[in-house]
Amino acid sequence: MVRVFGTMIQAAADPKKAMAVLRSAEQELGQMHACEPCSMGYLTSAAAASARAGELDRARSFIAEAERIAGMWQGGLWTGAVWEARGILRQAEGESEQARAMFREAAQAFARTGNQSDAARCLEAAAALSDESVRPEAPHD
Repeated sequence: MVRVFGTMIQAAADPKKAMAVLRSAEQELGQMHACEPCSMGYLTSAAAASARAGELDRARSFIAEAERIAGMWQGGLWTGAVWEARGILRQAEGESEQARAMFREAAQAFARTGNQSDAARCLEAAAALSDESVRPEAPHD
């Protein structure tokens, strides 16, 4: 169940729908004990959804739990997922430079595990933040 909810949160069309799925997941999962390693996709998806919805403290809580579990596998796939979630949180906090660095760390971690599609997604996120920082400001009247 925890893996399914993680995928459902990630697949939600927008932050509002992702949070609705997250609320349902919390109700369902609160009644059972989920395997911690199996929870990683859920935790990182929940962190990203919470950050995108502006629920930053909630996002931090999910990231803290994901970091604890990811520490069981040094340099594994979940390291990249945690870096990506951190990047999304920093972006939501308005910290574009830090977010860009975290997305690059995520891309490197994903690439080390051979997960090129996730690495590419994170590099695109970093590049999008770079593009934002070099856009000329609109003229003021």
